[in-house]
Amino acid sequence: MDSEKGTGRLQSDNRQAFKEWTEKRLQAIGVFGYQNGISQTEFAPFLSAVFDTFYARLPKAGICDAEVRLFQIASEAIPGYNGGNDGTLLKFQEDIEVHNRIQELAMEQRIPFVLHFLHGKDLEQTARIADRPATAVGFQLKDSLAFVAEGLGEDEQGIVKRIELATKSYSRIPFEMNEEKQVVEEEGPSSSALVKPVKPQAVDKKNKVLLIGASVFLAGVIGASFFLDDPNANVGQPQAEAEEGETVTAEMIEAWKEEYQEAKASSPEKLGMAQDVFENLRYVQEADQQLKWTFSKNNIEKLKDDPKEMEHQVNLLLLKIETPQTMLAMLPEMYLLHEEFVPMMEAYSLKTKELMYEGNQVLRQHEEELAGMTVNGELSPEKLMAQREGIPAEVKKLAGSIRERGLIIAKHPAKERFILRHNMESLYSNELMNTMMYDFNHLRYEPYFDEEGLLVPVMEMPYALSMLEQYVVHDDVSSEKFQEYAYMFQHSFWLLMKGDDNQQVFDENGKVKEAYQLAWKELGQQTLNPLIFVMLPIIEEMEESGWTESESYELLEYESIMEAVELEKEGELAAKLPNGDVKVEKQQVQAEEFFTQPIENLYAAFSAGYDEKLLKGASPLDVFRVFQFANQKKDIETMWHLMDDRKMPLEEYKLSWRQQPSFAEDIRWMEVAEENVNRIGKLLFVYPHISYIDEESIVSYHPELVMGEKGIWKVKSHLFERYEEAGALEAFKAKVERLYTAYSAGLDDGVIAAASPGEVGGLYLLAAEKKNFEMLKALSLGGQEQNPEIIEAQLKARGIAGLSAVGTLHFFNDPSYMMEQEMSTGSLWFSNTSDKGAGTYGSQLGMSKTPGGWRLEDLSMY
Repeated sequence: MDSEKGTGRLQSDNRQAFKEWTEKRLQAIGVFGYQNGISQTEFAPFLSAVFDTFYARLPKAGICDAEVRLFQIASEAIPGYNGGNDGTLLKFQEDIEVHNRIQELAMEQRIPFVLHFLHGKDLEQTARIADRPATAVGFQLKDSLAFVAEGLGEDEQGIVKRIELATKSYSRIPFEMNEEKQVVEEEGPSSSALVKPVKPQAVDKKNKVLLIGASVFLAGVIGASFFLDDPNANVGQPQAEAEEGETVTAEMIEAWKEEYQEAKASSPEKLGMAQDVFENLRYVQEADQQLKWTFSKNNIEKLKDDPKEMEHQVNLLLLKIETPQTMLAMLPEMYLLHEEFVPMMEAYSLKTKELMYEGNQVLRQHEEELAGMTVNGELSPEKLMAQREGIPAEVKKLAGSIRERGLIIAKHPAKERFILRHNMESLYSNELMNTMMYDFNHLRYEPYFDEEGLLVPVMEMPYALSMLEQYVVHDDVSSEKFQEYAYMFQHSFWLLMKGDDNQQVFDENGKVKEAYQLAWKELGQQTLNPLIFVMLPIIEEMEESGWTESESYELLEYESIMEAVELEKEGELAAKLPNGDVKVEKQQVQAEEFFTQPIENLYAAFSAGYDEKLLKGASPLDVFRVFQFANQKKDIETMWHLMDDRKMPLEEYKLSWRQQPSFAEDIRWMEVAEENVNRIGKLLFVYPHISYIDEESIVSYHPELVMGEKGIWKVKSHLFERYEEAGALEAFKAKVERLYTAYSAGLDDGVIAAASPGEVGGLYLLAAEKKNFEMLKALSLGGQEQNPEIIEAQLKARGIAGLSAVGTLHFFNDPSYMMEQEMSTGSLWFSNTSDKGAGTYGSQLGMSKTPGGWRLEDLSMY
């Protein structure tokens, strides 16, 4: 069905179609705002403004332009909503780090970056939304990616993977929809009508966001006629009235059948294959069966008085028979419900796999003739696609149809021949598909293996297996989808663990190769229970032996991983994991009840001798409150003993520690519950929900508690300094001034050996203000290699005015439990007094701990 036809139907009276179109985009625009720094309290007014403007402008745009216009309007609105957020709606610290690094991009850089890398818009779409030349946007995207990668210490491959993981986390942020009914006048929604706050409750502030009064908004815009050329035209009659007397006619049926046959007849040529080969494809045969059912006497009789529903079923049928590329082009116009979309994605997957299998056979048959398609001695898919003269006719047809098949030609990772893979760019650049990434992201790795072994790089296998694990754990075992994914999951896991003749797991010295070590360890962390259960004993025993032997590894069988999946589905596996019997009871603590007599008693008992048995059975919030009470008492040693095993040595902690304002002063309440518990390997983590008094303030420290093998909750190891209250900030600046005087005499590191990281950061800002370039170099990693002109230019580019202009300064250090990172890096966050919002951080600088103390990382933005 062509786009013009789809537009016409939407412009007439298909309110349900537009309702579905809009609902699918509410989440995308909400996430887009969050990714661009909009605070939780700004969501409702931001979305209201975006959709109000969308309503006003859409009559001038066709449906094909609607989504582009929606993102343009959202991009235009973002600068007016800059309360900021700290990324804590994301689940994992690694993703929060990516989010916060992206926030450091300038607005004009960040919006295109988010569009391209997080929403899958191609260069042309990104440039169009940004209203800038594609060439300029392309250069900017390259620079922005380098900036984000540099700040996170990643190479290009590493940052792309981390962005993909962060994108997955963004897609999992559950948005709470306000479904309360209101009457909205037909002339269009207003900001006040669109937003109706949900009644305040003690809800999960990290994971639940009020998006917008969805039914309120839809009630207004669906009843309006803003898709018509005349914005003041009246909407047609109500659907029931308009359809009175309409029936499915014989002419309609013949026209629909003809449309199906035309699509089917044109497909073999589009796909570059013979008619008989096409007819034997499974998806074609299934579509023919659906054709018979759609136009059966029973179905026609059932829908004879509902031509719109009949047409919808025909559209689903057309999607089944069309080629993958045409199918993708049609999907945005179909306005499918989610329960309809998922089967369509499965149909797309089936098509592309069948076409991939058939195409791979063609490439294998002509392997010798294609051996000359090389550039610099390497097989070149680009050369094969560009220079088709002199290649076999069958391969020429395949190359010409490759995009229509939804595939790309790639070089086999282990052999000197070509293979076919899924064209993920076609999926990521599709407006609708980009909002449903979770449903198809696994296709990027298919096929996972062939007769030569794994086709996925070893370091990418943990992510690939984690996606498959999601499917096999959550899908019904009787479904065809489960059977397919279960085999891919089981066999891919086996190849990663045991290898084969072509891919050896152990090196010539009988030691597990480093790439496999890293992949195995990752499998035992950020995955679901089955992989963790199987991997934990293997990793522990391998590490004890120096990665040469493990009894659990020797006992691992082909069926082991699926047996673990079965236990998980039966609800029996969690109890078999470390601390699997731990239950976290729901507990909410109000700020005024933060330090009660039982907390003071627990502090007194524990601080007397640091007996951890006293903490056994204590709730996560009680442990954190004791930790905060120790801060009030300036009891550094007790705080150190209350932190988990990743902490720095006590004497180092004493040097770096500075008393901070009571956490209770910033909050209304904090809460934990069973659903807040996450697992990384052996460790359990609890991330409390917190209601902050100042919702727009960006708080760089959010408490997290960890339970290890002892079954005791501890505060996750960290360093935190905060200077923003008038007295504390002035005292901090005065101390830094004294340090500056002493340090400037000879730049003796001994003078600042006892300085905290926040104080070293303040010293750096003061040196920048005084243009003391020698001190700046001494306080920087690799600073001796920079000349004053470069340093001054970088300071200006980062908007660093100096210490006297600082209105807020935080230092935060939070080691990653995924990367086995020690407490040797952190971030200095600061804002100038001129910045909007007391809690808005204008700049962030990385810091690292060296033998001489804390130092600033590379100042360069690129």
